[in-house]
Amino acid sequence: MKMLVIEDDGGSREILMENLRQRGWDVSCVTQPAEALALLERERFDAVLTDVHLPGNTGTQHINNLLAARTDVPVFVMTGYPSLEVCLQCWRGGVAAFLVKPFRIDQLMKDVELELARRRDYAELKEYRLRARGVIQEGVGSSHEQGLGQPGA
Repeated sequence: MKMLVIEDDGGSREILMENLRQRGWDVSCVTQPAEALALLERERFDAVLTDVHLPGNTGTQHINNLLAARTDVPVFVMTGYPSLEVCLQCWRGGVAAFLVKPFRIDQLMKDVELELARRRDYAELKEYRLRARGVIQEGVGSSHEQGLGQPGA
């Protein structure tokens, strides 16, 4: 599993990297939103963890950019300066979880595992529905060919 961490504070970045790697994650870290977007274009990630307040960042725009760049990758947001407005903007934008620093790494892992499981379940359900739709269409087509769908047949 691979996670992209976007954090400008060196101490927090090191702690996150160490803890995530101890839990088996392959971690890439950047400090700027532009770096993160470039990495998302080049590499595959299973999750993104980003700070809200980053240098050169205005509000939650970089979070919206991350969400738009890769809709298949869940984005988890962390901040040391929580506000209701920012939290609501993040939720409305589609973030998977909003964490307030300091947070327990176990809570992050629980949120990540739940979101990845939810996405897997959704993908399986979608595939099942598509297969079921194909079977129904095949069945309807073959019953008409045999005259079974005709009145009086």
